[in-house]
Amino acid sequence: MSDAQALLVPPANGEAVGIRSRQLDGELLETKEIKEIVLSTQGNRKEYLVRVVDGTTHRMLKVNQNPHYLILYNGQPMATCSDNYVPLFNAEIEKCAMNAMEKIGYPPLEVVKTNDRKNQWRMTATLQKDFEVPVGHFRNGEMFNWGVTITNSYDTSVGVHVMMYMYRQVCSNGLFAWGLGSVKHFLHIEKELKHTAILSKIENGIARVVDERSLFFKGLDEMSKVYPSQQQMKLLLKRLNIRKYEAAILSPHGINVKFDKSELIDVTLDSKVNSEYDVLNALTAMSKETSTTARQFELQSGLMEKIIATRNAVPPA
Repeated sequence: MSDAQALLVPPANGEAVGIRSRQLDGELLETKEIKEIVLSTQGNRKEYLVRVVDGTTHRMLKVNQNPHYLILYNGQPMATCSDNYVPLFNAEIEKCAMNAMEKIGYPPLEVVKTNDRKNQWRMTATLQKDFEVPVGHFRNGEMFNWGVTITNSYDTSVGVHVMMYMYRQVCSNGLFAWGLGSVKHFLHIEKELKHTAILSKIENGIARVVDERSLFFKGLDEMSKVYPSQQQMKLLLKRLNIRKYEAAILSPHGINVKFDKSELIDVTLDSKVNSEYDVLNALTAMSKETSTTARQFELQSGLMEKIIATRNAVPPA
């Protein structure tokens, strides 16, 4: 028996009818209305017992806020959600994205699919290679590949994000832009519970990201002309939650970080850093040597926008 039980959601009144089901290519996504949630504790261990309308009870380590429905993938509980949550299959998002890119005249040259964490999915489509941009301290022409990245999850840990993807050929550094106009976020929420409505938004988002790509390369050009201050770099690295081992990887790239135990207290830049563009390259290079693909993606996502945000918060010297 557990040490304590606390009823979090009272039993639903009347007959429960809230079961929604979607199936695609042998995969089953369901949302079932919750009748009650009981918190069970046993020593330091706690779990939630979630009873749904069909009478079954599922064990969960956590529940979301405002839990009205339980999401199940092939019968396995994923997460709790609100009334208007609409699960989307990775496969249907991929098909939607491929159709969208074909429609705007950019059929993918290459497609890579990744699972950063359990239940999280990411698809990156390269749309153009050998795209030359004059960047860097000496304004040299560098070659880039660019495309579109889309994310999804079955456990509500991430929504559908449509981002611009950039790959610097000379050093194999990747970057995902979710600002400067080239970002689209879509929660799995739709008032009429129509998955087609969300897919339509994704299709439009992909077209807009491709149309706004020039904003990203203009941002690169701007960063090539701005020298970062030490105060700006200190704020940036704190916001990125840079670890000690990651700081050690940054040092050969000209960014030297000093810690007091686990607290970052100072940042100095040497002659290898001549612009914010060098900082961008140093951080994307460092990210490739981090411990997980999830951390790599976290560091690479919106990095340009984060550098610019710290510039605005702490003006360069």
